[in-house]
Amino acid sequence: MAQGTRGYLSWAINGLDVDIRALPGSGPSPSVEQLKAALKSFRAEDSVMARLTETLTDNEAWITLSAPPGQQGKLLISTGQIVDLLVQGGVYDEVLLAHV
Repeated sequence: MAQGTRGYLSWAINGLDVDIRALPGSGPSPSVEQLKAALKSFRAEDSVMARLTETLTDNEAWITLSAPPGQQGKLLISTGQIVDLLVQGGVYDEVLLAHV
């Protein structure tokens, strides 16, 4: 991954969904293989669902996490673990927070 690539984390208004993806214009989007390699040790908290999505038309891949109502704390813990693994694994230099 090119140095300087940034990711961003968007937290849905409902507080139960999070997307982590490449910031447009900051560098190439990571591949599914790069994301899997960086996240191989990740284990989601109970009741948190983590999905890896890839679009074939524009070669974009991202991570989505979701949790049922009342489990925002576990969602936050899992999100923090993923951000740490992505930065430590060199997928992103940093991950910015956005609220959508």
